Amino acid sequence: MESWKLPKTNSSSNTEKVKQFQYINNDNDIIQRRFNFQKTQDTIFIWLKTNDTNCQDSIQQLQQIVSSVNIFDDSDECVDYITNITDNRVCLIIATSLAQYTIPCIHELSHLHYIFVFGNSTTYDNEWKKEWSKVTDVFTEVTILCKALKQLSHQCQQNDIPISFVMPGEKLNKLDPSFMYTQIMKDILLTIEYKEEHIKEYCNYCCDIYADKPQTLISIRQFEYEYNKKSPVWCYSYYDFLYPMLNRSLRVMDGDIIRQMGFFITDLHRNIEQLHKEQYAANSSNESFTVYRGQALSKPKFDQLIKAKRGLISFNNFLSTSRDCAVAQMFGESNAVIPDHVGVIFVMKIVPTQSTTPFASIHTMSNYQDEKEILFSMHTIFRINEIESIGDGNRIYKVDLSLTSDNDNDLYELTQFIKQESYLHGQNWFRLAQLLIDVGQQNAAEPISQSLLNDNFSNHEAQKISNQLGTIKLEQGKYSEALALYQEVFSNRIASFSPSYPSSTAPYTNMGQVHDEEILMIPAESLPPNLPGLADSYTNMGLVHYRMGNYASALEYHRKALMIKRKLFSPNHSSLAATYTNIGVVHREMGNYVGALECHETALAIQAESLPPNHPSMAASYTNIGVVYREMGNFTSALECHTKALAIEAESLPLNHPTLAASYTNIGVVYHDMGNYANALEYHEKALAIRTELLPSKHPSLADSYTNIGLVHREMGNYVSALEYQRKALAIKNESLPLKHPSLADSYTNIGLVHQGMGDYTSALEYHEKALAIKRESLPPSLANIADSYTNIGLIYHEMGNYTSALEYHEKALAIKNKSLSPNHLSVAASYVNIGMTYRELGNCVSALEYHEKALAIQLKLLPPNHPSLAISYVNIGLVYENMSDLLKERCYFEKGLGIWRNILPEDDSRVIAVCEKLGYVYVKEGKHGNVLIFCPDSFEVKEERKYFIKRRLRSS
Repeated sequence: MESWKLPKTNSSSNTEKVKQFQYINNDNDIIQRRFNFQKTQDTIFIWLKTNDTNCQDSIQQLQQIVSSVNIFDDSDECVDYITNITDNRVCLIIATSLAQYTIPCIHELSHLHYIFVFGNSTTYDNEWKKEWSKVTDVFTEVTILCKALKQLSHQCQQNDIPISFVMPGEKLNKLDPSFMYTQIMKDILLTIEYKEEHIKEYCNYCCDIYADKPQTLISIRQFEYEYNKKSPVWCYSYYDFLYPMLNRSLRVMDGDIIRQMGFFITDLHRNIEQLHKEQYAANSSNESFTVYRGQALSKPKFDQLIKAKRGLISFNNFLSTSRDCAVAQMFGESNAVIPDHVGVIFVMKIVPTQSTTPFASIHTMSNYQDEKEILFSMHTIFRINEIESIGDGNRIYKVDLSLTSDNDNDLYELTQFIKQESYLHGQNWFRLAQLLIDVGQQNAAEPISQSLLNDNFSNHEAQKISNQLGTIKLEQGKYSEALALYQEVFSNRIASFSPSYPSSTAPYTNMGQVHDEEILMIPAESLPPNLPGLADSYTNMGLVHYRMGNYASALEYHRKALMIKRKLFSPNHSSLAATYTNIGVVHREMGNYVGALECHETALAIQAESLPPNHPSMAASYTNIGVVYREMGNFTSALECHTKALAIEAESLPLNHPTLAASYTNIGVVYHDMGNYANALEYHEKALAIRTELLPSKHPSLADSYTNIGLVHREMGNYVSALEYQRKALAIKNESLPLKHPSLADSYTNIGLVHQGMGDYTSALEYHEKALAIKRESLPPSLANIADSYTNIGLIYHEMGNYTSALEYHEKALAIKNKSLSPNHLSVAASYVNIGMTYRELGNCVSALEYHEKALAIQLKLLPPNHPSLAISYVNIGLVYENMSDLLKERCYFEKGLGIWRNILPEDDSRVIAVCEKLGYVYVKEGKHGNVLIFCPDSFEVKEERKYFIKRRLRSS
């Protein structure tokens, strides 16, 4: 048995295995399968053919080259499929008779890169290539078409390898996160012992994806049957479903596929390692040789390469090179014609005795024997020496690289840094799950963690796994399951206390009842050894209660955690700062902004004593303080804090780190609240750019960016764009979150608000009711979040003129808030505002005034004098007095509202203009023509817009 291989399988025959796999071909299966297929490919090959029954031979020949081609004979279905692809490159093969009408519909899609026209007619050959730049060529013979597709497929595979750079002199804490994570992933995978079942699991996974592609199914079952008879290098070269799947999974860090392919990644590395020893063991000299690689780099990636000269370049996948310069030159030159790309020929100097990464000559095993291939294992790192243009128009460059050696100081420091960050503690599968959690792939981590929980581990290890699974459930929105896991860990920790501890430790046997004073009286030498674990349990349970909206319980648990940490740690310990932060966040949600600010400032003071001034934790504290200031309406201070946070992060983190994206988002939200929508959009798009570059296409953070951009477009009245972005966010959440996750309800709410803005109240009501249904199933009935849905539905009925139903829903919202929030909470004030507005529409001015004054009383207690919510209340009270014909009070309240808005909003904001217009009418009625401030409307449309504002914008949610 070969040393790098798993035990032999007891398979029957390959043919039998193919027959065993069956599937039901219904619409839902097809949609899901196509989505799963897109996850495995960087380039999607699509053939739109006619209904000609004589093309079966062409299909078979094409599938010999591209076995995973998607075949359509319906133009509309094909166009829909291409349009819905988001982050894959598309190559379309289209029948001549269909091209003339189909190509104009899809040519401008950014992800459509290549069009191959195939048929008997060449009438439009030159015209098509001239008019449609993406038409690569027109083919009349299938053999020539297949040859061109084979070359394109191989070229795309070469270009898709993930690459990272380490700039010369760059601080290690500013490394590209994708570089860090792929290296850590590799280190973890190589420590895992895989079993025969992992091969079977992977093959079943592939069969599900390729269930409607018979040719590929045969290859998959052949791979399973022959895996222990062939070398991994041979499999890597021979099976065309393997490389694209592996390459894409490592490029986008798709944890689910990496988990499935872990056995193969490890075996392939071990195989290359063994071949390297066999081929170079006798080589003791420092003689070097040269290998070559030709590929395309996008212009942004090429700019990074230029900046990284004298630094390091890492190929974060298995790296294919050639001893033949002509092969690399062919790839480099053919890639130079790709728009917005540069052709690059890497010239790599190799000294075998100094190699830090195994490599081997595989041309005798390769499917491309004429390329004289040298294959390197994952994460090969080179030093960038020289870069020079070798072609006309600066489209082809030669880049001289040298393989890093064991005595390279930069590489040594890099290796040590990554080692410290690579989750050294814990079982290897546990480490893999933890990494997946940290990159936001909880769904991929869940089966690993769940499987570990079923194994036999020590009590201590089992607690770690339960905690890990609890974290996964928390991020998935499965709060009850998360809480149950955390409570189980807590109970086990309590039960594990030794009875030999002095009697003073007795209170720990019922930790839930321990008071602060009792804890503080326990002598330090008598403290149980796992007391920090109890603090962690309290923290975790507090986090769940916070997500569930049980703020009082969350506060209680975080305070218990703080109490224990005060006993264990010095006053300036960073762990205390983390707990103060958690308490501050809960206070903010409860509307206690003074308490929240105090906690976050305490956390910041501790961090200032114990951490360097540019530590990311200090940036997090500035962020939290900024969020509180924003909710208090102090936008200037909020912006200042978020800008400080961003400055620290830019100094201490890579420029494409997700944390910077979060800070851009926070600044964007403040600008949104200030009515500066252009700046808001700019910052949200900066955040989206980072997340698009770094994260998988279905990551929840991308959905957050789409949501924020959609919200800004809605405020700007760009409802079509707003709807597009909110639907993108919903699509990601549908694919990455459980069906009843509360975040889905948020997306339904946002889509409902857009329809509401468009005047489509029926659709708006439908989406708000969908949101309410999810919240009822996934959240406690007393949660204020459910009250928000009642509020939104009430506002729709208000728009529809059904004020009785509106009042009913607003009162339902208020009833929930009265149970779950303090009487002086701002959310309670918001319900008073909505009820007051509804009573005004019903003609009950006395009740309207009563509720608006209740709202104003709460707001005056909690908010600074220039908060926009106060402006809303002042204007609403002014509108009531307008109905009551009390000009003096009407003018007084309109002036108060206008005074606030003019301090925080631009003069051309619709709110400022609308109140100016109202005041103008009052001054006219009073005969004070010299004080008329009205902005005279020049058109009916402007008047209508202001009327619409008066109806819609002076309410709370």
